[in-house]
Amino acid sequence: SRAKMKLKKWLALKELNKKVVKKFDVAFIEFADTAILLMDYLDQQKTPFIVHVHGHDITSSLNDKAYKEELIILFEKAAFFIAASEYMKRRLILLGCDENKIKVIRLGVDGKNITPTPWSERIEFSPSIIFLGRLTAIKNPVALLYAFHKVKQQIPEATLSIIGDGEMKIAVLNTITKLGLSNAVTLYGALPREKSFPILKSHWIYAQHSVTSLRGDTEGFAISLAEAALHELPVVSTIHNGITENVIDGKTGFLVPEFNYEAMADKLIYLIKNPIVAEEMGKAGKKHILNLCNPTMRIEAIKSLIIETNNYNEK
Repeated sequence: SRAKMKLKKWLALKELNKKVVKKFDVAFIEFADTAILLMDYLDQQKTPFIVHVHGHDITSSLNDKAYKEELIILFEKAAFFIAASEYMKRRLILLGCDENKIKVIRLGVDGKNITPTPWSERIEFSPSIIFLGRLTAIKNPVALLYAFHKVKQQIPEATLSIIGDGEMKIAVLNTITKLGLSNAVTLYGALPREKSFPILKSHWIYAQHSVTSLRGDTEGFAISLAEAALHELPVVSTIHNGITENVIDGKTGFLVPEFNYEAMADKLIYLIKNPIVAEEMGKAGKKHILNLCNPTMRIEAIKSLIIETNNYNEK
């Protein structure tokens, strides 16, 4: 593993020396694993750099001992780290990163072109739940199906829509058959946002059962939850990574423990039986996300950080 890491870094250095002809003032790098491959070159060029961490690069990637060792060196060499949540900031600190180097800058979610369906119209549809995202172990769509199965036992007319594709599609299809949900679950497959949003806005509740995978991988920002909130859907999800920051438990939706599909079912049933509460939570969710994930604020924060990094380097 150590030899493999050395080879990857050497190849990256060789390619950069061959292809990059102009020196730049500051480098902005997405993902810590990419930054590890680039840091020797940037060090050689005396170029300060900022690293934006996301998810796997500070969770499951740590299973590689050589990577973990390189990460400690990266903490020393990088000027700043950007984390999309306070949760990620805490992870970085616990891994050994200097707290003063970490800036929490949320991902931007633009709500300008999103017009939610009024709840007076939405309530005319049958009670419906929707999930939008890749069918992966981290998002655990099987747990969502088990939760929905319990919802159906109390609310037979309820439906579930799933927009997305991924390696768990066979497991999803098998679970739908096993639980007898074929007539109540619609699988749309992967769709672009311009096609998924009209479907999203006709539903009552957004649900996503994010969990820590067996490899230790976690969600990044879970942007689909924020997009659902902009459509004024209350969100039912899990206590996982930064989800606890973009969903205010009891105000903009509900959060349950990971893998507890029974608790998720209880919250879904409660919202379906109390549509006035669902509407209030949906409206509060939109307001919260517009404040938390303002794209203009994100751009200005990153711009200021780049300027600060450059000014510090010139001293």
